[in-house]
Amino acid sequence: MLLILLVLWQVDFKHLLEHLSVINKMIIVFLCGIQLITLLLINLQWKSIAKQVGEDVKLQEMISINMSGKFVECVTPSAKAGGEAVKIFLLKKKLGIQAGKAAAIVSIHKAISMSVFVFVNIISIVWFLTTVKTETAYTSTLFISLLILVVALILLISLILYPTKASKLLSFFLSENRKRKIEYAVVCFRDTIDLIVAQKKAILFQLFFSLLIWSLFAFKAVILAWNLNLEISFIAVSVVTYLSYMIAVVPLLPGGVGTFEAGMVFLLVPLGISFHQGMALALALRFVTFWFVFVMSILYIGVDKLKGTEIFKNFKKREIY
Repeated sequence: MLLILLVLWQVDFKHLLEHLSVINKMIIVFLCGIQLITLLLINLQWKSIAKQVGEDVKLQEMISINMSGKFVECVTPSAKAGGEAVKIFLLKKKLGIQAGKAAAIVSIHKAISMSVFVFVNIISIVWFLTTVKTETAYTSTLFISLLILVVALILLISLILYPTKASKLLSFFLSENRKRKIEYAVVCFRDTIDLIVAQKKAILFQLFFSLLIWSLFAFKAVILAWNLNLEISFIAVSVVTYLSYMIAVVPLLPGGVGTFEAGMVFLLVPLGISFHQGMALALALRFVTFWFVFVMSILYIGVDKLKGTEIFKNFKKREIY
């Protein structure tokens, strides 16, 4: 939080706007298109994981569920936990998938994505600390952020491997009726996890799939850095992008707003990038990967809700006749 306040204190908005005006508008349109492809790939991954456990979910249905989850992620400071809970709820409510199976699908997807993310961030930290001359503040910030991420991943994997123990801890706060439902869900969850884990080649494929998706985030940052004429290598931009997302995982503000931008500026300065150039890159990248997606989720949910209204049904009848 102090890092965010420090960044805001130093912003010269006139100077910042000058750097932002350098960005070609068509580049932003192009990157928004790449972001849509990224979202499509994420949904295809969800669909393929669901298919592994015998649930043939339509792509449109999966997009609808993920858009609702994305909206919740954007408005709550829950490090994506809120969005995942919404996905479990909607998989059960909209598609009729059993709660235990829905939780297993979401947990496996999250574990795969986080494992790849931890892997690229460990490599990024090693590169950053061995290549760039930094102060103690950089080392402590990066290692604390990594520790939080690793702990979260370990807890998630523990939940996947030992769901019964987790349910027993939860059962202390539940009624007998709720306990029976949880026990049934845990059995379904465990069976689904066993089914997924048994498919070794499919798990390996999902790991490479996640690596492809994460690489697209670095690609977008590199294109923006090139358009802003920043004198920085492809590897350096990629490293800073991943580390900025890692710092933003700490749930301070909804969607990591402010934390990501401050983190990126913080990491770019020792690489010889000026404060306002770094802020311009961070804001442009966040527009493409966060604000654009946030608006898309609102529009998608709004249209989806409108389809169920009498006004939309009457409008469709008029079109037919």
